[in-house]
Amino acid sequence: MTLGPGIVLLILAACLSFYVLLIEPLQCELVQVDIPVATFPSGFRILFLTDMHHHQWGKREAAFVGCLPTSPVDIIVFGGDFLGSKAGIATSLRFVSLVRDRYPDTPMYGVCGNAEHKLYPDARRAYLHQLSELGVVMLDNANMKCKVADCEINVVGTDDPYYGFHDLDLAFSDVDHDCPSLLITHSPQVIRASLTYKPALVLSGHTHGGQVRIPWLGAIRTQNPLSRRIAMGLFTPPELSAILNVKGDISAFLYISRGLGLAFVPHMRWLAPRLLCRPEVTLITITK
Repeated sequence: MTLGPGIVLLILAACLSFYVLLIEPLQCELVQVDIPVATFPSGFRILFLTDMHHHQWGKREAAFVGCLPTSPVDIIVFGGDFLGSKAGIATSLRFVSLVRDRYPDTPMYGVCGNAEHKLYPDARRAYLHQLSELGVVMLDNANMKCKVADCEINVVGTDDPYYGFHDLDLAFSDVDHDCPSLLITHSPQVIRASLTYKPALVLSGHTHGGQVRIPWLGAIRTQNPLSRRIAMGLFTPPELSAILNVKGDISAFLYISRGLGLAFVPHMRWLAPRLLCRPEVTLITITK
């Protein structure tokens, strides 16, 4: 029996759909990145978790936990979009609790993403209070000191830039300029504006790396209003200078995580694919 071209295409489409909807979203990857930030202590280890988009606890969450590094880390950073819906609050708190228990006594910092601003204000305040009770210091347009080895670092966070809740002036207000700064901001769209404040390292998510990437073309859409070229991975100061067309001295490194969770296709909440863009737990090690 010979299958016609239409049947072959239908089978291939079914296989691709199965893969992008049910296989790759569960293939969580531990991405280990070395970044040579001269002003940070060598060996400083940052666990970066972002865009979990929690709903109900399931195979995805189990994959997240299974991907956490077994070695100790110095700080834990949550980059926002903890929630996929209000129904995911309990799952989100369970995940944060598991992370806290895996790395006891490790400081945890977080910022809001646009997903948290989809909650009503009272519900959002209650949820952020629950995160704080679990030990997550929420830095929404705020900063604080963190001691790593014998060095002090400013940990600075903005509220969500995608919906316009960020305030860089407020976030960096009264910051100690004698200490290097780590900036956490949910969306990388503020990287150009943030360069004025001279952060040493900026951590962002939000883009999901495009979530669907086409060979040779890259991400179709990144939801980064600044540039589709700033989609995922590490950007060095020279690369940022070239992409942003910024003249003068740039010292900031930018890292954008592909994130852990999924964004749905608008008006089709059942459709949340990942293609050539696996979910990511990020372990950053500072090198000299």
